[in-house]
Amino acid sequence: MNLAGAAAGIVAGVLVTVSSYALLGAVAVVVTVPFLLVAVRSAGAGRPAAG
Repeated sequence: MNLAGAAAGIVAGVLVTVSSYALLGAVAVVVTVPFLLVAVRSAGAGRPAAG
């Protein structure tokens, strides 16, 4: 019984960790993609991103 409870706790911890990393990854993608699009667009237009 104790072993099963420990296994369930480990599985739950792994699931929480994986889901939190997935959430962080999604946030990073959402934050990074607009900057990449602006950089690519400005580079394609031949002018700096700042101006």
